[in-house]
Amino acid sequence: MSENLSKRILEQSMALLDKSLEVSSPENLVKNSIKLINNKLSINDEEIKNYKKIHVIGFGKASLKMYQGFYEVLGYKNISRALLVTHITKSSYSYPKTKIIISSHPFISKKSEKAAKSIIKFVRNIATDDLLIVLVSGGGSAMLSLPIDELSLNEKINYISKILIAGIPEREANEIKKSLSKIKGGGISENAGCSQIVNLFLSDERNHQFDAIASGPSTQKKYIDPISFIKKYELEDITSVKIRNIFKKLSASNKKNYKSKKIINFLIGSRENLLQTIADNSSDFNFSRVYFLKNLAEISTENAASYLSCEYKRIYKNAKKGMNLVVSSGEIQVPIVNPKTAKGGRNQHLAAMMMKNHQFNFPFVFIAYATDGMDFLEGVTGAYYADYHLNLIKEKQEYITQAIRKNQTYNLHHSFKTLLEGKKTGNNVSDIYLFSFFKD
Repeated sequence: MSENLSKRILEQSMALLDKSLEVSSPENLVKNSIKLINNKLSINDEEIKNYKKIHVIGFGKASLKMYQGFYEVLGYKNISRALLVTHITKSSYSYPKTKIIISSHPFISKKSEKAAKSIIKFVRNIATDDLLIVLVSGGGSAMLSLPIDELSLNEKINYISKILIAGIPEREANEIKKSLSKIKGGGISENAGCSQIVNLFLSDERNHQFDAIASGPSTQKKYIDPISFIKKYELEDITSVKIRNIFKKLSASNKKNYKSKKIINFLIGSRENLLQTIADNSSDFNFSRVYFLKNLAEISTENAASYLSCEYKRIYKNAKKGMNLVVSSGEIQVPIVNPKTAKGGRNQHLAAMMMKNHQFNFPFVFIAYATDGMDFLEGVTGAYYADYHLNLIKEKQEYITQAIRKNQTYNLHHSFKTLLEGKKTGNNVSDIYLFSFFKD
């Protein structure tokens, strides 16, 4: 009975999540944020003035869906031209006067450099009195890469790869990326021929800091001191002498005032929209109550698992009878021991850590899900486990421990049949953690 009940809980939880992702899709969020009435463009009820033509660029995991929403409101007659950068290779998106470039994610590649050069060329050719609309979403940092002249693309790729597997928080890693880039941290806004830029952000960032989303290529350029980050996170051993000398030079010369442009930033969507939609639709999927926990950022998988487990037990104790749901979000940090043998993603890792240390003696399902549809590995959206897995988990404790230690959690979940599989969603607001349970 318990297994059948938990499987129904899993089915209802995933159906609620799928419905909520559809309702709060980037396309719908953009459509809800912009209006065009009597040829007057307004965003979040603020009218945009003093421009002749509209040019659009978009980059990041949600660029195609964001542009779909923008295009549906404005129509092709009101868009002079557009350039979109995406990592989605198979799509049916096609628009007049719009070029779509395929780049790479999560790794930087030659495609990233080519895409960045195309974006820079595009914005340089915009007239001064025209308007540039920029559709920004997470993932744009990897899709656009244009190293400073002192560094080759391969040198930058090798260094950033070391930074990423060291478990550095994403915002801080992006600050280092900016210091080695001609496009990140304001490179687009600095090169744009127009005097007015409007950014529409779909945020996956922990505090929705605009210059951190996709490493802020279209925000106002500002001073960066990479040396302080190197020292704070003890990265000296993985930072070559050449790059350290570049950082010293940058720290000494970057304290200049950059030419200001009129840049208007709008947050058009984030994890909060998804969380609210989950709450609004929960009763349709037989949940009597939804509880929300804080967003998890700058936290290890071990500490995240301990925190979640403690909160789940507390909520269960005080919950009323019936189906209950606990929702949280975040992007936890997972240091990689050996990149050559590692296989998994941070959601797979968190689910494995929960399996190892945290079992519950009532019908439950724990789900860790990537809203972009890619938990580092293409085709894998995350992982889960339920109370009917507990006997297997107890038998395989040593195997789970080794999979976590070696960063091979994909193999673990594949053998346990606890992988969540799917395609890239064209969304990207955070990772989502669902804990669904039934109380008698």
